Amino acid sequence: MKNILIPVDWQSQDAHLADYAKAFEHIDNKKFSAFFLEDFLKHTERENAAAEADRLDFRFEIEKEARALDVDLQFLANTQNQIALQFQTRFADLLTIQVNENSWRERAHELPAGFLENMGCPVMITAQFTRSFNEIIVSFDPDYSALTALKSFLSLYGKMSREKSMTVITVISHDESNIVTEKCLIEFLQKYFSNVGTLPVHQRSLVPTLDSLVSMADAPLLLMGKSATHFLSNSDRMEGLIRRKGSLFYSV
Repeated sequence: MKNILIPVDWQSQDAHLADYAKAFEHIDNKKFSAFFLEDFLKHTERENAAAEADRLDFRFEIEKEARALDVDLQFLANTQNQIALQFQTRFADLLTIQVNENSWRERAHELPAGFLENMGCPVMITAQFTRSFNEIIVSFDPDYSALTALKSFLSLYGKMSREKSMTVITVISHDESNIVTEKCLIEFLQKYFSNVGTLPVHQRSLVPTLDSLVSMADAPLLLMGKSATHFLSNSDRMEGLIRRKGSLFYSV
């Protein structure tokens, strides 16, 4: 069973559980694990009784919507601290966040430094669940975290993505093991996907090349390993990706 984590208080206001159900309707055996991200960011008492009542009402409405949609959804029980969340992500297949340009600009600073980079499962930050990505941009460098991200992506989106256009950006390496790995990866992707192109670049050109591709793409999905930290730590890059209705799928 696929376990998909949703921080319900960190989604864009127009995001609904029905959007998640539709986005993952191609996965038969799945469940959604909801939580309030603020529980993990600062473990303090609520501001007042009214705020706590609003929070309970919000949870009730989400659970009510889940029952109406016949969606398997439960709220996480352990909300002690950030370590508790990181531990629980080890048993999940994906942490997904739907944002828009304004919500990312206004709320990204609330996250502790390195917070999203320390999750125990792949993370997908997307501008619009209801609109499928049109093309896939894979950033593959000698760090094998990119292979972990690719494996997770294929288990979640492989069947529905085979006809998508894919560009694989590889970092030029003179290490024989890296060359062999890259060759095997490209051969596999060319057999699995119908339209795969490759773009070898030097390490120093990796991020500028990604910036250029994103600026010309329509609803792209960036598939990355540890190099995703360059996007997460740069608000302009993330806002540019979100502006293009893009998504970032990564594992570090």
